[in-house]
Amino acid sequence: MLLVVSNMKKFLITVFILGFIGVATFFLIKKTALSPILQYRITATSDTYQEYLFDSGDDRDLGFTERALAKLRKSEMLLDDNTSPLKDGEDMKYILNTPKDNKRGVLERQIYNNDTYELREPAVVAGIQNYRMFKNDKLLFERNMNFGADGPISDWRIVSDKPAFTVRTSLCSPSECSSDIFYDGKFLSEKYGVKNPRYLFSSHGKLGFVASDDSGDRIFFNGAFITPAFDVIHTHNCCSLMEILPTVYENGVLLFYGKRDTENYGNNKNYIAEVKLK
Repeated sequence: MLLVVSNMKKFLITVFILGFIGVATFFLIKKTALSPILQYRITATSDTYQEYLFDSGDDRDLGFTERALAKLRKSEMLLDDNTSPLKDGEDMKYILNTPKDNKRGVLERQIYNNDTYELREPAVVAGIQNYRMFKNDKLLFERNMNFGADGPISDWRIVSDKPAFTVRTSLCSPSECSSDIFYDGKFLSEKYGVKNPRYLFSSHGKLGFVASDDSGDRIFFNGAFITPAFDVIHTHNCCSLMEILPTVYENGVLLFYGKRDTENYGNNKNYIAEVKLK
């Protein structure tokens, strides 16, 4: 009788162990199957420019470019050499409107270095609605703008200790939005003779931004285009979007996310690219 009980215990223990191994294997296989495998290939490489065409499989959730970059870093030595991103001064500080601000027509207000910048409701000039930006109650600039999902100004930033404003200059089409940058007293489209400038940055005391020519979006730096063209270079996260924005690193490398073949809906080609800023 004792022998039967002992054998039964051994049998039950064996069943339990095998069952545990089976369950653990199932969840391991399931996790592996659900975990997207990054596939990529180098499409351009030199001492000054690299780009990677990548496919994250079924991973198209918000932030998929950040996850792709993290996996890419484990396999490749990128031009930024794992240095830290540069932070160009402090951010502007958003100030919540008061009822008095609303009555004055203030749409948005931000502060930097004790200076107050206010975007105010448009004034009608010759039938055109021009939004107005004020600095400490003095008119800084006015421009016909498009009121997008996050307002007429898509980007308020500090570059080389000066405020830069990326404004929406026209209605967005299915493929693009037009923009311009007001910086240091001038609109950069006029200063440099480029189309659709946006996302201003600096490196080694020189200015750069994303702009467009007849071939598409490119990086413009120190007065010239320095990268191949993309259908779109991503420069703005709105609402719940959380993808890679152009980032300057300590060693003078700019990393960005771009897309090509965007007309092939759902199958556009995604790229992570880096360029050395000289």
